[in-house]
Amino acid sequence: MGGIGMTVRIEKTGEDGDLEAFHRATWDLIWSRTRWRLESRGNRVVTESYIWDAASDGFHDGLWDRDPFSISFVFKDYAGCCNLSCEVALHWTRLTLGTLATPPASNGYRVVGPALDLRSELVRGPDHPAVYLRSGLVAVVRRSPGVEPAPGEEVAFGDSRLVDAGSLSPTDREKVDWAGMTGQCLCDVCVYLRSRVTPVKHRTTVKKGIRAVRAAWGRLADAPDDLVTRAHSGLLPASWAHDAPPEGLAVLADWLEERDAAVAIDVLAGMVCNLRRR
Repeated sequence: MGGIGMTVRIEKTGEDGDLEAFHRATWDLIWSRTRWRLESRGNRVVTESYIWDAASDGFHDGLWDRDPFSISFVFKDYAGCCNLSCEVALHWTRLTLGTLATPPASNGYRVVGPALDLRSELVRGPDHPAVYLRSGLVAVVRRSPGVEPAPGEEVAFGDSRLVDAGSLSPTDREKVDWAGMTGQCLCDVCVYLRSRVTPVKHRTTVKKGIRAVRAAWGRLADAPDDLVTRAHSGLLPASWAHDAPPEGLAVLADWLEERDAAVAIDVLAGMVCNLRRR
């Protein structure tokens, strides 16, 4: 039984404090801010029981440990059957905690450390971006540029199931290709947060942008390493304006446009992050 998690730095705010109460209150705050974005049926595989079991077991068994300097949130892959649920539960927890307007503070403690750079986080994406298919919520395996999945190869996974490209409808294949190539997560939380940081005129949907993404992804397989390195340099945090990207990224965008593979700049930024991960 494996699992994944995160540790959060904290500090005392006074002489008296209740560390366990603070830990529980912080989790309650995170989940209260997250759950209203996850009411659609596609999220129920995680929200109906997994997330409650993970929190209950975490506190009861001591897996969610704590000390005067940190608290943790760990999501178990119960019996190897919850690999999707643990991935997205951690993803949602990290996003929500990192984007709270005010860091949690109660019971004599508070969370410290910088908040997430939201746009950077959305550009970079989680290790396994999530998408909603006809069969339900899945986590996508990131792709190598110019490489098509072999017959029967896993392109995504759910709890206790693997998804191969041959089993997907054209619409579902577009979503999986998009997430695997760009790193952009399509879960309800990311879609909501992306709408807050990306102006309408710069938003790109899967339906409108998948052809360009596929073309750019194929071309990036032949892009010179120094061009990709320059594009990645200074890319994150993504505090740059959509109309004025970093010089290296702009050069790569021009290189793709010359080869009839122009793509939206935030999407290209995600692709470059994807390239540098591997």
